Amino acid sequence: MEDHSAAVHGEMANDSPGSVWKEIGDLGFSPERTFRSVAKLPRWFIPFLIVLLSSIVYQTTTGGVRMEDLKRKIQSNSALSVEEVQRRLHNIDAQKAAGFSSKQVLIGVAGLVLLESLKLFGLSLVVWLSLRLFGVQPAFRTILSICAFCSLVVVPQFALKAPFALLKHTTLIETGPALMLGPDQQGGLLYNFLANFDVFVIWKVGLLAAGLHLAISISRSKAVQCVGCLWGGWILLTTLLGDLVKIV
Repeated sequence: MEDHSAAVHGEMANDSPGSVWKEIGDLGFSPERTFRSVAKLPRWFIPFLIVLLSSIVYQTTTGGVRMEDLKRKIQSNSALSVEEVQRRLHNIDAQKAAGFSSKQVLIGVAGLVLLESLKLFGLSLVVWLSLRLFGVQPAFRTILSICAFCSLVVVPQFALKAPFALLKHTTLIETGPALMLGPDQQGGLLYNFLANFDVFVIWKVGLLAAGLHLAISISRSKAVQCVGCLWGGWILLTTLLGDLVKIV
């Protein structure tokens, strides 16, 4: 009788979701456990907070490098007059020398909070609506949780790219086929297209398909079809719009 009770207790323990920190840890090594846990108890705030803090640290660390990127972009803009180029470069140097006030820092942080919120909730809404077209009606909170965990790929992405950005004095660090293109091709249609096949983009797309399959119990083929259609639309959008749309 005691053995039976222990077995039942063990099964209940295995079926219950673990801590959100364990789910985050499992994501890199056993995403199946993470998303099966999400199916039982959707949680999105802690993953979102980690993504937000990572973004703040990355933007702060590479702030000076991003200013240099902006200066190079202004200098290569043939539509600007010499006087306009000099004026803009002077403004950037003056801002860099003066530093940022507390108000500007707060505005910057608030902007990042808003931006990351729009990214997460926007992606979740698009996925949720797309699934309904496929005849699936999941809870929005579950989709929000899946997307929040998938967004955690930016943590190793930022950890890898930040040191290289500081060493190479540019934030244009590629981890995909766009690496084969020269600096003069950045921003072109081919560059924008190839940037969609960055290692971290593919990782996030794969996690999203796995998360939909495991957390809301739809077939693997339907999950792949849904995510594939969304990714195809995203590739088309980013290829045509370029800098107006940033890859996450």
